[in-house]
Amino acid sequence: MVVTTLAYQEFVSGLGEVLAQAADLSAGDPVRLQQGGARLREELARAPLPEAVAAEVRQSLAARPAGQAYSVRSSSNLEDLASAAFAGQHDTFLNVIGTDEVLAKVKACFLSLWHDRAIAYRREHGFDHTHASMAVVIQQMVPCDVAGVAFSINPVNGDLGTIVVDANYGLGESVVSGEAEVDHFELDKATGTVKSRTVAAKSHMVVSSDQGTVDRVVDDAAACCACLSDAQLAELAALLVRVERHYRFPQDIEWGLLGGTLHLLQSRPITTIPPKWTRTSRPSVSPMSSRRLPGTSWRPDFTNLSTIPSASWTTRRSAGNGSPASVTTSMATRMPCDFMRDAPLSTSPTWRICWGRCPGCGRNTVGCRNCR
Repeated sequence: MVVTTLAYQEFVSGLGEVLAQAADLSAGDPVRLQQGGARLREELARAPLPEAVAAEVRQSLAARPAGQAYSVRSSSNLEDLASAAFAGQHDTFLNVIGTDEVLAKVKACFLSLWHDRAIAYRREHGFDHTHASMAVVIQQMVPCDVAGVAFSINPVNGDLGTIVVDANYGLGESVVSGEAEVDHFELDKATGTVKSRTVAAKSHMVVSSDQGTVDRVVDDAAACCACLSDAQLAELAALLVRVERHYRFPQDIEWGLLGGTLHLLQSRPITTIPPKWTRTSRPSVSPMSSRRLPGTSWRPDFTNLSTIPSASWTTRRSAGNGSPASVTTSMATRMPCDFMRDAPLSTSPTWRICWGRCPGCGRNTVGCRNCR
């Protein structure tokens, strides 16, 4: 389910004077940034979620199994641009159980658009604060045995033929936060074979608790063993190649393994690709170099979804970018793309519900650029 940017706009409706406080805040004055950001978020926190939006979230969650755990992920409309990533600047909450808790985390994600780092980053990169908006993705939680990140090219040296994987036991939070020792693998993209591996002495992992997550010590017997086998790495490489081909641009994904089943949790374009200069002095930065890079008129092709891999998908990808509805419902564990390909258009008379496709043009909501 996606609580889209229109729901956020409704949430901040009438709070223009509060948001305008951010205009005078910057990293150049960290004390003022910290105090002003805290005051801004405090005033926003007093505003309730729009009742109509909360009611639709409750109705959607009521159709799910009782006690279902969710991940609640922020997705700003300014994330993952060619010139700016906003990585780690907005909140994500894992293993959220209960409708009231989910709604509280949705609001917390809205407020995270105004974290001090996000305010300073927009100011530094010349983004107008009034153009920033937030969507929130509510996914079925996958309590992974092993999880991590993977890049379809080497993001450090730009090698197009190398896949890079970082992994640890438990949830991927220990990997993306950079707060734990993790295994590092480099794979040959053409064959999926391991070119190099660095097995870390993994001291702790993040796992689900009764509500939220908790750190756990890794068992001594497993700490110094690779958390992924060669066969699992080959499966992950094949999935990543398919994802890259689908989006037609190098991808940075979050993934997880549960009971031997590979789950794709998130995919985003790699926003910092080192240029590789050829003898003709032309930069080669993408295996799809005939395609225009982000920031131009290039766009992914969402019309042919039959080529998507058959692994189990629970994905988020830039849900804040141009989604026309404030709540989109799509939480099946197995998905061929970011949202349910075959879900029907909503019969709801309100504009808040869109079941997987844009009501303006009928295309997949993530791919739609015509109905912003």
